[in-house]
Amino acid sequence: MEELDYLEEPDMFHDVFGHVPLLSNHDYTNFFLGISKLALEHIDNPLAVELLGKIYWFTIEFGLIREENKLKIYGAGIMSSFGEVKHCLSNEVKRVDFDVDTIFSTYYRNDQMQNLYFVIDSYEQLYNSLDKVKESLKKRLRSAENKVLS
Repeated sequence: MEELDYLEEPDMFHDVFGHVPLLSNHDYTNFFLGISKLALEHIDNPLAVELLGKIYWFTIEFGLIREENKLKIYGAGIMSSFGEVKHCLSNEVKRVDFDVDTIFSTYYRNDQMQNLYFVIDSYEQLYNSLDKVKESLKKRLRSAENKVLS
């Protein structure tokens, strides 16, 4: 019972209740696939994996969506935590519009309730952000490479 709000190890409830239902949404699934493909392209680059992990964290796991002028949850990490559900919809947290560059610059911890959530307007917005993710990732990797070379 003491682990209902947060489980460190992967669990079936999180996967089935949090991830599986949205896999029927075409744009969401293609976004998920696009992020996965990018990660595989850069699997040997720790910085790229870290940055793409932030995109995954703040969308697939802890994303919020505006639907019919209401704030709703779509992130599986939220869905599978009763405490996080109440927390993310409270006035105690900051919610900002989805922005790739801001996400890339945002630190997160996976061992506590989140203090910041990114809000999308549609799953199509997520899917359409893939080009921006690729472009911003390329710029950050190039910048990091230039710092090493100089």
